[in-house]
Amino acid sequence: CGAAAAAAAVAALLWQAATGRRRGWDGPLRPVAGRGGPLATPAPSALAMFTAGASKAGMSLYLKAGPDGGVGDCPFAHTVRLVLHVKGLDCELQPCAPEQKPGWLVADFEGKMPCLDDSGERMIESSVIADYLDSTYPDPPLRKGFDEPLRSAALEATGKLFPTMAKMIKSKEFDAAAEEALLASLGAFDAFLGARPAPAAPFLLGDTWSMLDCALAPKLYVLDVALRHFHPATFRKVAGFPHVQRYMGHVLGSEALQATKYPTEMMIWGWSKARGD
Repeated sequence: CGAAAAAAAVAALLWQAATGRRRGWDGPLRPVAGRGGPLATPAPSALAMFTAGASKAGMSLYLKAGPDGGVGDCPFAHTVRLVLHVKGLDCELQPCAPEQKPGWLVADFEGKMPCLDDSGERMIESSVIADYLDSTYPDPPLRKGFDEPLRSAALEATGKLFPTMAKMIKSKEFDAAAEEALLASLGAFDAFLGARPAPAAPFLLGDTWSMLDCALAPKLYVLDVALRHFHPATFRKVAGFPHVQRYMGHVLGSEALQATKYPTEMMIWGWSKARGD
């Protein structure tokens, strides 16, 4: 759900709408009635980004479970939860351990999560889910109405932040090159924030949440908790980026982030597993 992945997902959907086909599928297509009209989907044997399942009322989000059976650590599922919260949408959370995934989730999506089930219309990939929610439930808009050059600059400035952060966090020993790459990413982000027309604006593109904020805030939550825990000396250097500090203070302290975040101990558990600790 990084910036490049989000842009690629949107481009793929636009291409599909124009051609009636989905990138990467070689099999025959069959029409499926969806909320927004017919969708072209691959034959049943192929993994689909969207499927129409058994109709049921309400919306459910299937996401990674923690060791206690509650919501586990996943910044991509957190992005979807932020979008849902900002839009005021009710959604039942369905944390799933590997052995608890529904049969349709395994058969149709290879068990990949997060997966949204909106009254039988199902999809995976956080950027695709977020785009669907913004299109289907457009109030408040998270993609439209923002300055396009500013949005493009934000994408470029934040694109390397999560990969460099993840590499540093996963380093069991201090890695000077990984730290240098992370600090360079933070520097690019800090420069973008300071160069905006309104440098003190609370969100990336102005005074309201955008899709970019919903994607970035969960990753900064990881920075704040996991980097602080595993590499405190590196984390202290974040203080050298005042615009980043201000932005983090606002989004991490926001009601939306506080209402959707998973416990810090869950994050430490998840990243400890990723590190092989």
